[in-house]
Amino acid sequence: MSEAITAGDVSLRILYDQTVRALTRGRPAEARDSLNALADVVTDYQLAVLELARQLAVQSFEWPAERRPFHPLPCPTPSDDQVDLVTFHVDLPQSPSGIHEPIDFVALLSDWLQAARSVAPKARAILLTDEHTAVPATLPFGVVLRSSIDRERLMYERMRVQCEYFLAREHERASVLLDSDAIVNADPRGLFTHTGDLGLTWRDGFPTAPFNGGAIVVASGEGGPALLREALDCYADLAQHPNVVAAFETDLRAWWGDQYALALLVGYRNFAERGAAQGTYIDTRTVRFLPCNEYNYTVDASRAVAAPEPRRLRDKFIVHFKGNRKSLQSEYVARLRAMLSTP
Repeated sequence: MSEAITAGDVSLRILYDQTVRALTRGRPAEARDSLNALADVVTDYQLAVLELARQLAVQSFEWPAERRPFHPLPCPTPSDDQVDLVTFHVDLPQSPSGIHEPIDFVALLSDWLQAARSVAPKARAILLTDEHTAVPATLPFGVVLRSSIDRERLMYERMRVQCEYFLAREHERASVLLDSDAIVNADPRGLFTHTGDLGLTWRDGFPTAPFNGGAIVVASGEGGPALLREALDCYADLAQHPNVVAAFETDLRAWWGDQYALALLVGYRNFAERGAAQGTYIDTRTVRFLPCNEYNYTVDASRAVAAPEPRRLRDKFIVHFKGNRKSLQSEYVARLRAMLSTP
């Protein structure tokens, strides 16, 4: 919206910028007056105002916890056979986002597996799915865990079955939870070099969803799984809160709501004002902040006519082919495997 406002809309721009700044700082109370003033006078940018109202509704929902800065310290890494790489997939008639093109998910999962086998051959590859999705023999996951899943609430269900997986995970194992379009690009043990029960990958430019749910790092032990269960509880309460329900046309349990829940768990203001802290305590457990540029790199959409060269991305632990970038994943994985097989 700010780019579309003309010089004659200076007053609207000021109100809009005031609202965005407040939300970016995790201060919804400070955003309310400027947003109300903007809504009273706006005529051409109703969708942008609606989006701000949704952000305000989400940030105004508070999840109680004691939070304070956490500074991760170096720690022993797991052995290469103690890492679980976990992805989630359920066959759907169309994309739940409503904006993404159809995709061959069998091919996508095959690419995901090939990358995992090439980069971390001793890691355990796990697929979380429902009771009906076909998993052909061409997808040789080490473990396939099936659960009854409500396809109308896919993102909530994904987090729920992730929590179910942790109920059976051996205590000493470490886990990386990944979207099927987020491939392992470097030895995943490098994700566990510092203390932190849960590792969340974050990016700029998303005031209401600074954390991306497509790559989550969960250390061994019970702390990380407990935090994820708390995020699930937060998600359930958020999706049913009257102010949030009124702000959104669709059920947050279908799409995006998981990322709101992760941000609420950490605390919007706590994260915005973190300063030099690279993590936070949530009561007695710890979350490590992992910048997406290194730990969950998204392929540049403006250059998405060809897959990037893997040699240029060797410092990226995970490469994410979000949305319509998925068409480049197969080409990238083929290049990555060829590079790794070259003496």
